[in-house]
Parts: sequence; C-alpha cells; structure tokens
Amino acid sequence: MSGRFNPKEFYKETEKQVRLKIRSFTKDKSVREDIRRNDGLPSVAQGQHLYYRMAMRFEDALPKRDELRHKIEESRVASSIKIRNYVSEKDAESLMNLYNEIFLAAPDPSRAITLEEVQNFDEDKTFIATLGSTMVGFTMLFVEPDFYEPELMAGAIAGIGVLARYRGKRIGLALLKFIIDYFEEKNVQKLVCEVYKENEASQRMFEGLGMEIVGYMILEDEDGRNTNS
Repeated sequence: MSGRFNPKEFYKETEKQVRLKIRSFTKDKSVREDIRRNDGLPSVAQGQHLYYRMAMRFEDALPKRDELRHKIEESRVASSIKIRNYVSEKDAESLMNLYNEIFLAAPDPSRAITLEEVQNFDEDKTFIATLGSTMVGFTMLFVEPDFYEPELMAGAIAGIGVLARYRGKRIGLALLKFIIDYFEEKNVQKLVCEVYKENEASQRMFEGLGMEIVGYMILEDEDGRNTNS
C-alpha cells in the first residue's frame, strides 16, 4: 500500500464489505501432501476462502526462543519494542486503524473492523507492540482445547500483524518470542494458528518457527459475497 493510511478511504466502503464466518472444518492425514501437490483440496466457490490450519507441539517451540532472542538483540528497533496488554479506553481507535491498515492491505479476505468491535476485544488476550509512543503491531492469543486433539490444551494465535512500514525490522520476531513466553506460562501442549492460503509470508513465518500444515478450513462470507470483490 502506498502513501499514508487513510481510514475514511476504507470505512466509507464498510457496508459493502462483509464479515467472514466458519463454513466447515476438515481433517485429512494426507492433507500436507495434498497441499504440497496443490491437488486434493476441496473446491472453493465464490465467497468462500481456504485457510490452512498449522500446528506444532509447544515443547518444540521452546528451543526457538534463544534464536529469536539473539535476532531481536541484533536489531536496534526490535530490541526497543515493548509489548503490553491492550487497554480499550485508551487504545481502541489506534488499534482499529492499525488492524485495518494491516489486514486490508494483506492478501487475506477482510473488511474494515469497526470501533465498536475493537472496543469489545478481550483486554486479557489482546496485546500491542509499541515503539516509543507508536503502536506498530499486535497479537491476539487464546487458550482452548485443540481442535484435533481436544484432550490437549492449545495456544491459539488468533491474530498477528505488523505495520508494513515497520516490517523487515524483526518486530514480528519480538511478537513471536512474546507469544512463546505467554503460552509457556499457560502450560499449553500445542501451538496452533490458521493462515490464509494466499498469505505466503505468514506461512513462511510460522514454518520458520517449526509449525506444519495439518489440515484446512473453509470460511464463507456472511452474505455469500466475496470480500475481495
């Protein structure tokens, strides 16, 4: 996205953009091979969107922490990042703008999120990354039974993003290290996330942490229209 983010440019189209809802989940033991060959996946109709479900054993993420810490320390910007809980009263508007700037410029099918929706974000599960007084990234984290192995508790990365103009400065690595620290305290057994099929950058980031594609899910526009149209 070129130039500075203009919220009005996005929000004036909000009524034409729709929220996504879960359509279905499917698990197939051979899905990783199917995905690698790019065949054997379900057909996706207009208004539907394919997401890969990625996962790893949490204990396998712990050895990555020292590697992340070393890379963060090498970056003046990343080592200056502070990550704290979101506070709706003072952060809502800034987080709304940041969220929309990140996701409406990403390949993921998205619509502009509203201030009311951001005000309802769980403050205990939403975290913002700041550089000085500037909000530059965020993550949303949940602890829940694993979808495929419900007897195990999973740390779910429900959202993560960094402003485009701050990418390449290892801020994403600072967020990943924070995520590992956070979920270690929660005693989870697995680390999971969902990544849009066309978002190769996010796939590479999570694969670099050690996560693998274990299945997929399909999301459908609420009114059947494609959010990218």
